[in-house]
Amino acid sequence: MTDRRHHLPAWFTGVAPLPGILLLYFAVPLRPPDTSVHLGVSVLLTLIGISLVAAVIIREAKGLSSGDERHITVVHLVALVEVAMVTFALAYYTMAIHSQQQMSGIRTRLDALYFSATTTTTVGYGDIHPIGQLARGLATVQVSFDVVFVAALAGLIGRTLRER
Repeated sequence: MTDRRHHLPAWFTGVAPLPGILLLYFAVPLRPPDTSVHLGVSVLLTLIGISLVAAVIIREAKGLSSGDERHITVVHLVALVEVAMVTFALAYYTMAIHSQQQMSGIRTRLDALYFSATTTTTVGYGDIHPIGQLARGLATVQVSFDVVFVAALAGLIGRTLRER
């Protein structure tokens, strides 16, 4: 009997989860927390999530430098950066709905995602910005994360070009 399973292209399996990540971002139920403990837990979970994404990227960068054959693809890194952007956006949105003293200009989830994307790309239009110490600290963590991500992506692209 012939195997009739269709194999999807690798780029498609890497890109397919991207819309799902955005749908999940907009679907996660959030409400203004009753106490600052909720805000602290939210920020802590954000930092844990970002630490996990950063650990994967750092592991892959080390694998690239040591010549490890098993490495992540550019498509996978794009998915990881989307997860990171969405995670940061959730934290910014949570801060905005909890306290008007943390973020200026965030009123919706799209505002938070927009701020996270402009921070990731280092565009920074200035229409939305952190004003509280917690928000500024989180934005600093995001900028630092983005530098590590860009370095890992550049290394991966360089290796891919050398292999071809």
